[in-house]
Amino acid sequence: MHVNEYTYFDEAYFQDGKQRGTAYSNYAQGSRDSKTFQEIAQAIMEVFRPRRVLDVGCATGAIVRWLNELGCEAHGVDVSDWAVRNAQHPNVQRSSADSLPFADGFFDLVISCHAMEHLPDPVFDRSLVEISRVTSAFHFHLLPMVGTSPYDGEPAEVRRQLKKDPTHQQLHSKEYWIQRFQQLGCVSIETCILFKNENVPPELSAGQFLLKKSASTDDSAILGRSRQRNQQIFLEVQRIASAQRAGRLGIAAAGTLTFQERAWKDLDRKLHPSDRLDLSNKLLQLVVIVRGNPGSLRLAVGQDAPDQAFSDVGEFVFPVKTGCNAYSFSTDHLRTLRGTPDYTAVSHLALGGENENCKMLFYLADQHGTSLLG
Repeated sequence: MHVNEYTYFDEAYFQDGKQRGTAYSNYAQGSRDSKTFQEIAQAIMEVFRPRRVLDVGCATGAIVRWLNELGCEAHGVDVSDWAVRNAQHPNVQRSSADSLPFADGFFDLVISCHAMEHLPDPVFDRSLVEISRVTSAFHFHLLPMVGTSPYDGEPAEVRRQLKKDPTHQQLHSKEYWIQRFQQLGCVSIETCILFKNENVPPELSAGQFLLKKSASTDDSAILGRSRQRNQQIFLEVQRIASAQRAGRLGIAAAGTLTFQERAWKDLDRKLHPSDRLDLSNKLLQLVVIVRGNPGSLRLAVGQDAPDQAFSDVGEFVFPVKTGCNAYSFSTDHLRTLRGTPDYTAVSHLALGGENENCKMLFYLADQHGTSLLG
């Protein structure tokens, strides 16, 4: 597809989005002032430490500008004539993702931020090939994904809402995107990058995936630096939440577990019948920051009988390392420990473990960011 066929991405699309079905308004100035784009660039530098980056679908190139200011050689491509004319950095050029004007492996990182969902069907397959071709090491993509916060409602309705912008053509699940890149030899990196300057509920922190070029690409440094950054961001947001009694991620509801010896200690939450939780078909989000020794945690979920706590209970046991640990799971991952737990009417939750000489700060929520432990 030639660039001049993307005429929908004109001045009205970016500057007065109600004409085009978008939420944009004065994008030229708003993107220049955006703390979110600045934080994305800072996070990329912290986690990936790249030498050369390509931003695919960069619009006016706010992230490109910030990356260059931070000392990275960053380039951006976009199909919008208006965006390129109003680019914030000279390294932004007009190009379609299916024909990138760069040599194989020219970049050590290729990124996109709410861009790949706009790829038209005729160029979709070729665009994924090109995006993978021009990186020698890593990918980092942020976009709305069906089934991932905040797009985790009924799939048909989620797609209907997103298609108010008629250029939203690739509305898929996270699993679909990863599978498509795996077909090109890429491998998913099992981590995420948290952001402070976020929407509520979190969109960028949830709607993302990281890839490495091949199984032989060493991602150990990426994993370590992402955990370190996430711990810092989590603690910063927690401090803000404590001061304001509210937080972007609801972290005012975080709790603490302290272990001196290897003894099982649970934090319990027993619910009134009218407050029972329906956890079926929900993605549970658990963030645990460990200070001290690594160990293990157990999440127990179920119901009580009049004469027995947790007469019906399922559990999820998982290791935790020193630093920041992030888990996403559903009730399908719970192992039935006793009885027949009904996850549509949960009345008892507990979190604890058997650990030695460590302190854990934790936050447990559903996919909407709502705390489950109070």
